[in-house]
Amino acid sequence: MDTATGGRFGRLLDTNSSGPGQSPGWTPRGDHTMTPMPTHAGCVAFRREPDQIRFLIVSSSNQRHWVLPKGHLEPGETLQAAALRELREEAGIGGEIIARLSIQQWRKPTEAVTIQYFLVRAGQALKAEENRRIRWEPQAQALSLLSFEDARSALREAAAAIPPGETTE
Repeated sequence: MDTATGGRFGRLLDTNSSGPGQSPGWTPRGDHTMTPMPTHAGCVAFRREPDQIRFLIVSSSNQRHWVLPKGHLEPGETLQAAALRELREEAGIGGEIIARLSIQQWRKPTEAVTIQYFLVRAGQALKAEENRRIRWEPQAQALSLLSFEDARSALREAAAAIPPGETTE
């Protein structure tokens, strides 16, 4: 698989913001502070339907929550490739990354989680590897169903970042 271009998981646009002078393990934020490098990658996938934009939400692995597709990075994997892999594994959807979204941080009992989210235009249906429920919902419904604030924040940011041509006929 060619992780530089997304391989069989989808297409990547160049959304890499890394550059010279960055410290390993940290990434710059707009306020000139540093954020830990992401440990996870995820996506806010959308599709345009005749009457509206719908967003993908998936059940958590324990089926108790509604979340966005996300997961750990595999060794040597780019953030973009990981986001598209998680989309395929959890939802059985391919896609194209069209924008890098904010990094979200939260703490699990066993680890600190730093997630780089991407806005993804949903593409072809693929075979999901995980047994999760999926739903395509309008923004307001997706926001009310998502269980965690980091996901709601990413979805609100993604909705605002959808290019104008995607929202109208």
